[in-house]
Amino acid sequence: MKILINIKLVIVVMALLSITLVNSSANEIIENNIAFADTLKAENNLALTQAEDYPPSGFTEQKAEIVSSDDPTKPSVQTLLETADTAAYDIHINQKDFFYADNPRFTLTGELPLKKTDIRPLPFSLFLGAEAAFVATQHIYQVATIWDSTTHFKFLEDGLYAQGVDKLGHLYGSYIMATYIQDGLYLSGLSKESAAIWAAVFGLGYSTYVEIMDGFGVGWGFSPTDWYCDAMGSCYFLAQHYVPFLQNFSPKFSYFPGEWYGEHTRKAAKIFIDDYSGQNFSLSINVHNLLPEKAKPYWPDWLQLNVGYAVRNLSDIGDPNSIYRHEFNAWGAKQSVWGERKIIVSLDYNLVKLLPDGSPFWNWLRQSLNNFKFPSPAVEYGLDDKKVKFLILYPFPIF
Repeated sequence: MKILINIKLVIVVMALLSITLVNSSANEIIENNIAFADTLKAENNLALTQAEDYPPSGFTEQKAEIVSSDDPTKPSVQTLLETADTAAYDIHINQKDFFYADNPRFTLTGELPLKKTDIRPLPFSLFLGAEAAFVATQHIYQVATIWDSTTHFKFLEDGLYAQGVDKLGHLYGSYIMATYIQDGLYLSGLSKESAAIWAAVFGLGYSTYVEIMDGFGVGWGFSPTDWYCDAMGSCYFLAQHYVPFLQNFSPKFSYFPGEWYGEHTRKAAKIFIDDYSGQNFSLSINVHNLLPEKAKPYWPDWLQLNVGYAVRNLSDIGDPNSIYRHEFNAWGAKQSVWGERKIIVSLDYNLVKLLPDGSPFWNWLRQSLNNFKFPSPAVEYGLDDKKVKFLILYPFPIF
């Protein structure tokens, strides 16, 4: 997976925090205006009640007609007040329409997305600036490293590279980029639907740009399967928006260096993105939300199931100095690296349900942490050596 997700997330999060600071002042003004309007409305309601129950001296029929008229063409003051209140402040979607599976969703500021797109120039400019800065920084870095030598454009299929972990990385990378881009677009004034569509477009657009540049690199090439997986990640992100049932199945990622639990890092890996041996990609299942209503009391709403895939101890089979030897490896002769394939079935946590409610930033943070897999009890099955392991805090061998 050649996309540097860590740099991307840092820049996107910094942009979100900057936009949050801008929006916080605006939100404070809006809240003060709403409070003032509520006070004014309450005072008018009180006046209406007093006028109905205790007509003061000199309260004429003409004045009474203004308060309550039988003429359908003349709305009452009460109706006018309610209409004005709704028109002025009902610009956001309802919380009931802002859920992920059975979890309420959160933005950085706590403000719900707009019903209709209304671009906020400053936050949107900050967001676009952060995206442009990331693309420029990434381009300069890769031109000086993997794209330092170029040739004619070519395709290079590497479907079995890293025994499939690289492809899952492309899928997850595109998915998680769209997720955080969407948060930035919410704060920029895009509606819920528009933010989802453009987040998927931006995420896939960047991934496509990287693949095209790879196509010109010496020793690299445009990998069709890489791009297919990029597209799958963006499409699954968008599918979850239009088919809420899919929100019960969430892609997750974890990384722990092999040395931390008695294994090896991938030979020749320079950064953690290339260390496929320490990566685990999985799908977390919201069991509680899938159960019938009568069965839900018997399953904690914060407890989920997780099915993952990993390849431990990856090494280059063409390197005579390779220190990783694998007695069991059905794929070794077909690809550029050896490794030990694992299927992991584990318990998982729904952190939105498990952790307490708090400030807007804290709520957004625990929601964001739900995109990552944390250690938990698990059963690991080796596809190559056929061995089964049970670990109380996978991947760490506590016992």
